[in-house]
Amino acid sequence: MLLYFKTSNNLSFDKEIYFTTVAGKYKNKETGKEDLPHNLIPIEKYDVNLLRSSVIYGANASGKSNLLKTILTGVNFIQSNHFQSTMGGYWIFDDNYNKLNPENVKRPITFTFGFLVNDVQFELNFSIGKERVIEESLFEYRTQKPIEHYSRKYNEQSKIYDWKFSKYFLGEKETVKSITNEKSLYLSVGAVSNLEILTKIVKWFEEKFILFDEHSISEIDDEYVFNMMDENPGAKKIILDRLKIADFPIIDFIIKNKRGPYQELEVKTIHKTVDKNNKEAFVEFDYFTNESLGTQRFIQWIGVWMNILLTDKIALIDEFGTSMHTLLTRYLLADFNETLESKAQLILTAHDTNLMTRELFRPDQIWIIEKDTLGNSSLQALSEFKLSKDKDLEKTYLQGVYGGIPHLKNI
Repeated sequence: MLLYFKTSNNLSFDKEIYFTTVAGKYKNKETGKEDLPHNLIPIEKYDVNLLRSSVIYGANASGKSNLLKTILTGVNFIQSNHFQSTMGGYWIFDDNYNKLNPENVKRPITFTFGFLVNDVQFELNFSIGKERVIEESLFEYRTQKPIEHYSRKYNEQSKIYDWKFSKYFLGEKETVKSITNEKSLYLSVGAVSNLEILTKIVKWFEEKFILFDEHSISEIDDEYVFNMMDENPGAKKIILDRLKIADFPIIDFIIKNKRGPYQELEVKTIHKTVDKNNKEAFVEFDYFTNESLGTQRFIQWIGVWMNILLTDKIALIDEFGTSMHTLLTRYLLADFNETLESKAQLILTAHDTNLMTRELFRPDQIWIIEKDTLGNSSLQALSEFKLSKDKDLEKTYLQGVYGGIPHLKNI
């Protein structure tokens, strides 16, 4: 699970931003219990709660999508270094540093990930410049005092790296050090070299993150959803039950795979109707040509939910709720938060301010991105503002109290 993420000099983020899924304290005075307890994942070992979902608001071009991109860029850098560590490394600096200040080309892009692997807390830090990895370190929190397993820092005067290793860091660490070049992460080279703790961490980064946006969801999830329904009657029942709750008229699916050269998927939906004698009858529709985009989106998102909830993934979702009614979007989010047996997490961007309600989200789950006059983005949680219990979050946001709204001008 993701605990927190920090980055600087990355896309529209000049100064360091801090995003966290560690929950604050929002207890009901009468009951003494946390608000929306089903939105929390208890981590008893560290006596904290993590948030199941977080939503980011902001004006168009304020940097909402960039927040997801920076997280994914860091993840991809780790993954690609794993595969290319013996071939000179994989480089992202020129495409990703913040170009709004010409001096930023001299500054490194920084990344910090705080995360749990098998309920053990780690922190990974790395920064990259135009030509090399500048710094890198890995901490493990077995107790309140962290163990720094390794660190490296490029020394501008000596033109070499200064290294440190902890006594708890086992394996052929010196051998891995000798084959780590300036454009590769020690983490990635160590994973390729089977250093146990590094292999475990790289595997976590490779398996846990998944991005969904308007371009990817329809390409990925139609086939996933219908193959899952075809193979598992229980999954089909879950989807049909949710369609019924959401007042969709579909009562069944007929799923066929045409085994041609492209294995084209054929799906029919069954709707209930009445015949000329006013008796119950049924009619077939082609799913892909006759069902609305909203219907398809809803079914796709159910498939996404089932995928990430079963695998405890961290889903990054850009522009969630497009082509769906607000009430359907709220239903899907509530459904996700109430699946208590899962440790999956959502980080999503949205424009639908009707979701900004205390019945759905706690203040520490809502984030605001604001851009300055130069176009640099800043990030702030709603929990950092003074909020009275009777204040309408949506109305106050649209009034501009929290920032993150378009500044419209009279022309």
